[in-house]
Amino acid sequence: MTDTTPRLALPELSAAQAQKHVTVNESLVKLDALVDLHILGLYTTTPPASPSDGDAYVTGGSSGGAWSGYDGKIAYCIDGSWRFYTPFRGLRAYCAADYKFYLYNGSAWEAEKVSGRTVTLGGDLSFAGALAQTGAYSWSLGIPGAYNYTMPAVSGTLAALNLAQTWTAAQTVSSSIFLAVDPLYPSHVGIGTTTPGAELPGDKVLEVLSAGTTRIEAYSTGRFSCFNFGSGVGAQHTTGFVVVDDTDNVIWVGSGTNTPLTFGSYATARFQITAAGHFIPYLSATYNIGDASHAVNNMWLQNAATVVSDAAHKTEIRHWQASTDTTAMTADTATASWTAAELAVGKSLARLVAMFKMKAAVAEKGSDKARIHAGWIAQEVIAAFAAQGLDALAYGCVGFDHATKTVTKTRTVKKQKTEAKTKTEAVEKITVTDGVAVVITEPTTTNYDDPVFETLAVKDADGNIIFGRTYQNPVMEDVTETYTEQEPDYEDDGVTQKHTYSVRMGELTCFVIAAQDARIAALEAKAT
Repeated sequence: MTDTTPRLALPELSAAQAQKHVTVNESLVKLDALVDLHILGLYTTTPPASPSDGDAYVTGGSSGGAWSGYDGKIAYCIDGSWRFYTPFRGLRAYCAADYKFYLYNGSAWEAEKVSGRTVTLGGDLSFAGALAQTGAYSWSLGIPGAYNYTMPAVSGTLAALNLAQTWTAAQTVSSSIFLAVDPLYPSHVGIGTTTPGAELPGDKVLEVLSAGTTRIEAYSTGRFSCFNFGSGVGAQHTTGFVVVDDTDNVIWVGSGTNTPLTFGSYATARFQITAAGHFIPYLSATYNIGDASHAVNNMWLQNAATVVSDAAHKTEIRHWQASTDTTAMTADTATASWTAAELAVGKSLARLVAMFKMKAAVAEKGSDKARIHAGWIAQEVIAAFAAQGLDALAYGCVGFDHATKTVTKTRTVKKQKTEAKTKTEAVEKITVTDGVAVVITEPTTTNYDDPVFETLAVKDADGNIIFGRTYQNPVMEDVTETYTEQEPDYEDDGVTQKHTYSVRMGELTCFVIAAQDARIAALEAKAT
């Protein structure tokens, strides 16, 4: 037999004990402290400067001052000093700091879980309906449906309901707005529905407003899923939008107004699709399609390519033979003709037209199926210019570009850790048999990666743990990923960078035409 009670450890009187009032008073003080326990703070580490008798706290870790060495105890003030009691499993306390009841689970204090028809939080907002508290700051609807939210008689803005009113008495607002998460499938979220998998009535499934203006609208109409971006409010597709047509596998990106769709990079506009559907560069004569290392394979054109050839864009104009007809000359036309060396290059080019097959085509199709092409070899063209003492690269008919190559590399990056999980859900399908549509439900299993989080305690500015507050911190890990980038392509010596020559067929043809015309003119002169 012990000399204390088994539950509250109250001291018992002994037979023939002297000064019995001391033991009785000690028991009464402990009863006063623990029965209907009322604390002013939970996990507090610093004693108040001027406590009053009857004040009680639950001390936190590394408590200081008069509480030093009494971490996790119930500190009770009596006669200006502190007494400390050890909590026991099942002890219940009301905390005046956050208007909550807590239960001691044997190692920590947990906020009580409350369920019922009406729950009041701090006397500020009451919910009439089936609510259940699932955590210190989490609440879920026990029964789907419409609920009444009762606001107190205050003046201000209730942002959650988008109301800005002054009430002289408590008011009740009925709402059927929901944000529901399926606990079995966290990826299923229902907005405005009682069931996460259900559909909203009407075509608009989401509207995000900022300062009274619609910023994002989401629609679901038939086979379309649409996001509207912009300041317009109303019918879909009136402003910027992204539409996924899952029937024709088409993604529409654009605007419903008479404005172009602009593509950019590095915060700079590059190309546009006009309202009429034309693909144009944002700046004239600035951007290319393809480059020396990324050539476009083929182009199909309904009409011949159009090249800007206005005299206003050209200067130092020379014809192969100086014109004597001044009326046909432009302001920039020089009287000088082509040089003899340039005409000689044209004669050489006529003899350098070659037949060839492309190596890529031979590798893909085989030599017997690869087609034969006609044209010039860039190195031979350069040699023809050099034979006449001319630099081919000074003329626009030959191009030179350093070659690059696409290199695959790896790098280590921080990414959130995931766990491979599987979920099975019922999927409805409709089959038609003998003219009757029958709904059947089949289980469908899906594999997915679930992000991993760790639960961390939350501390205040003084480093004290705030009980009931936790933070879901993403668990990060080092992940090796691959990426590609362009690098210079070198010869086998590792020093000399490879290069690619190109020719403009039209300009080389002009060289040949001028040279042939000069030869014909010379023959005609001899004939006369």
